[in-house]
Amino acid sequence: MPRQRSITYQQKLALREQRQLQPRASNLDLKQWFEKKYDQPVSNLIRLRHLAWLAI
Repeated sequence: MPRQRSITYQQKLALREQRQLQPRASNLDLKQWFEKKYDQPVSNLIRLRHLAWLAI
């Protein structure tokens, strides 16, 4: 399995923007969008931490 990399600040902003554009998207939808866009796997821990940041 590929090693997890940190999510950059720009990627966090893009994830937050995607959440605003698609407010009904599930966490799984956002995970799939992120992985497709950045060709980078996202662990559940990282994903949950950053999705919580989206609520700010």
